Amino acid sequence: MIDILNLNTNDLDVTQRLDDPSLIQSFTVDATNELIYYIDSNNRVLKQLDIKTKKIHTLTNIGTGNDLVLDWHLNLLGWIDVESFELVSFNISSGHLSTVIQVFSLKNRLQLTQTQGHFFGFLEHHHL
Repeated sequence: MIDILNLNTNDLDVTQRLDDPSLIQSFTVDATNELIYYIDSNNRVLKQLDIKTKKIHTLTNIGTGNDLVLDWHLNLLGWIDVESFELVSFNISSGHLSTVIQVFSLKNRLQLTQTQGHFFGFLEHHHL
């Protein structure tokens, strides 16, 4: 079980409980709008948890994903599909899902930061 807490209050009330912690593959937080986005690895979907209403919405079907990031300026989410090695972008406003780039060889996980629609990360190059 996972407890989601609001650390900005003195009483630290549990705002939400998720029964199965293994379902969260990766997550990111939109603190301004009090939303948590996460990749549900059991159901292979991207979900949004509204902390205020305690409602969970499925946003889109995905494969598998790691390193979920949020660009709150442009309302975009990004992650790496670990099966296809694709960098994927999802527009929260329109629901549009697109592949940004395919990375053919990942020795280590790619870490992402997204700001104003640009992805940045580290990729290890392999030399023979």
